[in-house]
Amino acid sequence: MLADLIFLYYMSPAITIELYNPTDFIELFDVFKTNVPSYFAPEEIEDFQHYLENETEDYFVLKVNEVIKAAGGINYDSSKAKLSWDFVQLDAQGKGYGSMLLQHRIAHLANKLQVQTLSVRTSQLAFRFYEKNQFKLINVIKDYWATNFDLYEMLYEPSAVT
Repeated sequence: MLADLIFLYYMSPAITIELYNPTDFIELFDVFKTNVPSYFAPEEIEDFQHYLENETEDYFVLKVNEVIKAAGGINYDSSKAKLSWDFVQLDAQGKGYGSMLLQHRIAHLANKLQVQTLSVRTSQLAFRFYEKNQFKLINVIKDYWATNFDLYEMLYEPSAVT
């Protein structure tokens, strides 16, 4: 039995969530590109680079055994928090990393008393994930991000029943 516990301990991945460091740029950018064109339009690659270099406020990376598997940020506008540039490495999707990262950011926001609302701007390709996590759809704009990449604006409503 002890051998089984030791095996599970050493075989379980070490998952950490930490603030983005510019030294992560190349690895993070490679993970992002696994989602192009499935979840992001090719024209968004430059937008993501600009974001990392100029617009990050609280941006987190989720690492499994020191390897980036997911990332996502929060930007602030007065009493509003907005989730930004969320993604999970394409071949790592479905393992709960996106949910872990989302819950980490929601917990992070609990310490920021000035934040009154949380929103996300996503696409039709990912909005069901947020819907399952208590975000309510408030607006859709067709072809906003690029052709066939619609904008889905959503608000976090933790009391909403989904």
